[in-house]
Amino acid sequence: MPPEQPSGPCIAPPVLEAALDAWAEAGRCSRVPVQGNSMWPLLQPGDLALVVHGSQGLHRGDVVAYRCGEQVVIHRLLRRQGTGALLLGGDSRFEADPPVPVNALVGRVVAVDGPDHHFSLQSPSARALGWALALSFPLRRRRRLRRAVAWLPSLAAWVLRR
Repeated sequence: MPPEQPSGPCIAPPVLEAALDAWAEAGRCSRVPVQGNSMWPLLQPGDLALVVHGSQGLHRGDVVAYRCGEQVVIHRLLRRQGTGALLLGGDSRFEADPPVPVNALVGRVVAVDGPDHHFSLQSPSARALGWALALSFPLRRRRRLRRAVAWLPSLAAWVLRR
């Protein structure tokens, strides 16, 4: 895993809220810059994630964007909890995020643009790899099983970036 990257500039919360609400009402997509490394190697700092607003059609393994304080965070949907909250986590992390309410969801990431690549997260192979990553997530917490599943995020990035 690469070293932690310093976070970039944050958008002022009222401006962020207004922009996200306007895009959602217009039924538009938005491009969200990737700043951290929690989804490394699939998403890297400098990439732009194309986000379709709304929570319709979400499946385990989808990459989603959600509001977290003054930031928009992009992580993988691991599962829905019985309360309706979403359990999310970064591909390069061992622990899941705290439960996220559905109303904090911005939308689903459907494609990624980078300086030298473009790939879709809607293809059958991308959906299958996302599902496998979500299912394997609990195994990362077990020290003895980490090595067995550590290669999955790299495999997913390699397949999607070719």
